[in-house]
Amino acid sequence: MKRRLVLERGVEKEIEAATEWYEAEREGLGLDLARDVRAVFEKLVSRRVLGGVTVPGVSTDLPVWRVLLERFSYAVVSSRTGRSSTSSRLRI
Repeated sequence: MKRRLVLERGVEKEIEAATEWYEAEREGLGLDLARDVRAVFEKLVSRRVLGGVTVPGVSTDLPVWRVLLERFSYAVVSSRTGRSSTSSRLRI
């Protein structure tokens, strides 16, 4: 079963702003960023990425991790909520 993805307030606007900025810098670059972010979301939801690197300042005992984008200086920081694998949700 797939996890449910929950975006925190402001995440969509932040992605939009970054996409627009990169697109203004070079045509097609903003679309590349959007694709990379979407690919990370899809991997997290489908469980192809079960973790990532730890988040500085956050206890490793907590279910919080970050997945770095390959081409861009961004990371997707997520946490898992829910007690079972069937009810877990990812918060971005």
